[in-house]
Amino acid sequence: MSIKTNGILSIFLITVPLALFWAGLPALAHEQRTVGNYAIEVGWHLEPAYRGFPNAFEIFVTRVSDDQPVSVKKGDIVNLAVEVQLRDREVFDSRTLQSAKLQDLLRQSDDNEGQYNMWFLPAVVGTYAFHITGTVSDASDPKAGCSRLT
Repeated sequence: MSIKTNGILSIFLITVPLALFWAGLPALAHEQRTVGNYAIEVGWHLEPAYRGFPNAFEIFVTRVSDDQPVSVKKGDIVNLAVEVQLRDREVFDSRTLQSAKLQDLLRQSDDNEGQYNMWFLPAVVGTYAFHITGTVSDASDPKAGCSRLT
């Protein structure tokens, strides 16, 4: 009887702290959308984001038809402007409290052809959103064409 109790106690002592640890973590996610013939995934480069620590807007761009990355290194076009917005709530139609156009260049990742980052310093605690405008065009697949983000 002592062995079963110790086994259950051991499982309890391992499981409960792990459950409390995972429950205490913030929700981390990138938002995914389809724009024309392209799939885009947008979020923070480093999650969770903290005020006063450098971070980046991050976007992944792939063709919907074959899930291949869109790469400026291969002649594709990813010409985007990003406005970072501080929102009053975490819902789509929330009110924008502050906004600023990011001035850094959109840089393609060396490790992932379809990944692009634009670095900045979050200065305020709150709910952030990204408003993206520009053009994505795929030279390697003329059928994919050009899509405008507005």
